[in-house]
Amino acid sequence: MKSLPILIFAGVFIFSCTQEQNSPSVDPDRIPKHIQNMDHVSIVNPDNFPTNTISIQQDRVFSSTEDIYFWGVGSMAVDDQGRLFIEPAGEMGQSGILVFNKDGSYETTLGRYGRGPGEFEMIQDLQVWNNRLYVLEKFDIHIFNLDDLTLIETFVIDMNSISDRSILRTKRPGEQLYVLNEDSLILEFVTPLPFKVQTKQDSLYYALINSEGHISSEPFWRIRAFTFFNITEGGNLTIPLPFALPFTRSSQLAIFEENKLYSNWNEEVLIKQFDETGQYQRALYMPFQNITLTQEEAYDIAHYEKRIEALKEETIPASWPAVHRIHTDAENRLWISTITESDSLFTWYVVDDDFEPVATFNLKGQKRQRAAWHPKDLIIKNDYLYQIQSTGVRESGMIIRYNIDWLN
Repeated sequence: MKSLPILIFAGVFIFSCTQEQNSPSVDPDRIPKHIQNMDHVSIVNPDNFPTNTISIQQDRVFSSTEDIYFWGVGSMAVDDQGRLFIEPAGEMGQSGILVFNKDGSYETTLGRYGRGPGEFEMIQDLQVWNNRLYVLEKFDIHIFNLDDLTLIETFVIDMNSISDRSILRTKRPGEQLYVLNEDSLILEFVTPLPFKVQTKQDSLYYALINSEGHISSEPFWRIRAFTFFNITEGGNLTIPLPFALPFTRSSQLAIFEENKLYSNWNEEVLIKQFDETGQYQRALYMPFQNITLTQEEAYDIAHYEKRIEALKEETIPASWPAVHRIHTDAENRLWISTITESDSLFTWYVVDDDFEPVATFNLKGQKRQRAAWHPKDLIIKNDYLYQIQSTGVRESGMIIRYNIDWLN
């Protein structure tokens, strides 16, 4: 694995004020003090995004066929040929990866239920890199050749390779895997659930892992994790179990190739960019008015009586988060999805590599069903946007592909 200098991201940066105001029309009174004190911040007014530069139109639906049935989707990935790889969720024993061709037809299933090479019990993540499919599955990483869909290798994540003094000794592999190159991957580490529900402060750690499964003992990046409602000070799980809700604050994460990492605590539209060592480089800030959240709305979303009773003992935020998710594409454009008044639409903003506004549009989505943690229900690739569609309990799973058409 390549040797990289290490720097832990501590979550708060205070610098002398050096701002790059991309939108001179931003009212200075709308810029919070902590933004004014940051270095290398591009401030962009949401009103300055062009509305006639992009068209997002539904192109195709991927769903069950005569050959295969699935009613849920966990993770998904797309290769350069436009093939879609789906981890079916919720089907007992159905742990293979479904492969669909670009035209929506079912091609084959990779792997099967089991504990051997190329076999899966619980898939956490799928990633495509350089004509390979990487599958994170508990403590294993499986790699498939996308030319012939054969298994190249399976290697074990070697937790014993971590130093006894490392904070990672108290963590476990999470559900996020990113491929930097053939010899270097980024793996998320999280606090085990029995410990996570006892604290109101937690972090997600990211460490490098090489092609032999050896883990760098020092995480090079750390971001703030979401916290549960109804946590306990002791070690016992409460009734109802600790839970997150669609308005729970959380970190969003996006990675572009080898040298750019983006992070956002979704309370506001403040996207920070880091290099591959975790070093802060610059940030994008957009003044944004968060949507009001009432107690009655929060109780309605919690739905279950015991959860509602638990919420009554909590401090409910007065608003929704600002950001639903962030993404990057092959052109290193940054796509930012924001939460709106609508229960069925998110408003998206797209900026280029210089954080200049290039497009805005609305896309269907249900904020009451959004996941507080890292959502995996959307991919932007090859001028297509793939989105998992919410369906009924026993209805077939569905992924909608939208064509992204740049008009100028």
